[in-house]
Amino acid sequence: MLELGFGPGWSLRTIAARIPDGQVFGIDQSDRMLQQAANMNQAAIAKGRVVLSRGTFSPLPWIDSTFNKILLVNVAYFFDSNGQDMAEIYRVLKLGGRVVIYVTSRETMSKWPFSGPETHRIYDRNQLFDLLEVAGFRRSDIKIEDLQLPLGIKGLLAIAVKSRRLSLC
Repeated sequence: MLELGFGPGWSLRTIAARIPDGQVFGIDQSDRMLQQAANMNQAAIAKGRVVLSRGTFSPLPWIDSTFNKILLVNVAYFFDSNGQDMAEIYRVLKLGGRVVIYVTSRETMSKWPFSGPETHRIYDRNQLFDLLEVAGFRRSDIKIEDLQLPLGIKGLLAIAVKSRRLSLC
């Protein structure tokens, strides 16, 4: 399992506890988040169950088809506009693997002064579908749910499965 943009490491810790026989990998671009996540997950790191890296999302430092599951929470806002970051996620996901993405919706984000186009790429339902399709996921393998969160925040939860592409030959 891989988490991109793991922040202080709460979800890594939770996931590692739920999959006692698996390994959880994480990559984040921030030295500060890497240090916080390392502190929070010290025991699991010492056992080799959690492996943290500092780096960019493109290219990802793993070979093709490495992960069964990939988690992205509040990260897609910082993806490149040409789709390479999402294509990398598709590349390292195993056939039959699943990516889960949470973003706060365009409707909510557009009201926040800190989330302008110079800092955040924001999504509505169709743009989230497009992000996944351009990377290689088939539309029929993508499900997006609208979420109503506290304080009037609206979010989108996308789950996409990497399936075998049909050959035209």
